[in-house]
Amino acid sequence: GNILIPPIYDQAYDFHEGLALTGNTNDKGETSYQLIDLSGNVRIQIQDTPALLDSQPACGLIKYNNCQSGQCCYLSTTGKEGLFLPDSIREAFRFRHNAAIIHTDHGAGLIDREGKLLIAPTYEEGFIVGNDRVCLRTGNEWQLADFEGNSLGEAKKSYERISTFYPSGLAIVRSGTQCRWMNRQGKPADNRTYHCIAEDPSALQLVPQVFVRKNTKTENEENNSANRPEKKGTVSASSSITASASSSTMASSSEKSSPGNDPSAGKPHTTCIISSDEWKNIGKQNPFYAEARKILSGKLAETDAENRQVILNYVEHLRTSYTTKDIDFLTQLFSEEALIIVGKVIRSTPRTDGKYLPQHQVEYNIKSKRTYLERLKVLFKQNKEINLLFSDFKIMRHPTQEGLYGVTLRQKYSSDLYSDDGYLFLLWDFRDEATPLIHVRTWQPRMLDDRTPLPEDEIFNIRNFNLQ
Repeated sequence: GNILIPPIYDQAYDFHEGLALTGNTNDKGETSYQLIDLSGNVRIQIQDTPALLDSQPACGLIKYNNCQSGQCCYLSTTGKEGLFLPDSIREAFRFRHNAAIIHTDHGAGLIDREGKLLIAPTYEEGFIVGNDRVCLRTGNEWQLADFEGNSLGEAKKSYERISTFYPSGLAIVRSGTQCRWMNRQGKPADNRTYHCIAEDPSALQLVPQVFVRKNTKTENEENNSANRPEKKGTVSASSSITASASSSTMASSSEKSSPGNDPSAGKPHTTCIISSDEWKNIGKQNPFYAEARKILSGKLAETDAENRQVILNYVEHLRTSYTTKDIDFLTQLFSEEALIIVGKVIRSTPRTDGKYLPQHQVEYNIKSKRTYLERLKVLFKQNKEINLLFSDFKIMRHPTQEGLYGVTLRQKYSSDLYSDDGYLFLLWDFRDEATPLIHVRTWQPRMLDDRTPLPEDEIFNIRNFNLQ
């Protein structure tokens, strides 16, 4: 659990062959990359040219495409001269076992680390499956071959499919309705055949195993939920998970009837309503506990209490909308002119004289609703699992403007590729009771560095915005 390399990079990728690709972005949005070793020392500073870099070194090379010329190239991780492929090669892939698949206008082939052809590009597709082993496809038939293109196995037999080779040294092959195990020589491992051999990447430990425990409801509870009266144009449901499904269902039906299938056109504004009895039963560890007790105390005006309860339900649905990737709900939630502010910590360069510590400040970027949602769609596609944890939840009613509320909370975000911890602020507008909207969303990092929290007086709240 000890930090070996301080988190000073805007981008960083996993280590391979003792090296990792890292990058930092300047004020102009330009990112410079370097390869660092396991101690964090820079091994190679990558030249700042318009290129698409692979994130993983392999066989002492890291692949990139020159954006200007379109040329496929490989950079040497040892500082030696790289490998530049001819223009006839339209695409090249990461090296494995000192060989790489390439594609030309004529088909797929194989090259070595010097760029020399090992297998002529006459195949439709190919992939490397092990040391001196490659699978090649012609039409709908796959063959196992060595790195010289010689077919292996019994009578050079072809298959409809060949899997990767597993640590046992066996691969799954399918021909017609039969599956069997094949060894690296292309021969059957035994005489048995199967109708199907199931491949489970989790069981094979090729991907992380993730276990999710979800609350389920009985059929009676669902029926009772459906019979509850609707309020303020919202959809009744007994839990936020059910509400997410309800929102998606309504969105789908709306898309069929709306002109041009505009995802946001003509959709009813939906959320879940958790009953007062259910709010009474939440535990003290629940992030909404303090606000829920305030609502149920009977000391608030009726309209104020109702608005706050809607906020509680919406915010819970907001959390699950990231888990369920419910982009339709998020599209409804933000107003078209919403102000979305995202902060990140900027560190100045340390002084070499040792007299001063580097200063830290937070830089804020403003995004439109469209830009923010487009970015979310990309994140939803890139990540299989996304989770949000809320705490320190507070609702503040505007002292003079009726129907405006500020919500502050601490948010811990985690996904397959990224995680952060910061403060979220939402400005709610209830002046149109049928469609409450968010006009402002801000996020600020909780820590400026490993030891310095964001000062409390810098955390955004409703007083930071001119609402006139």
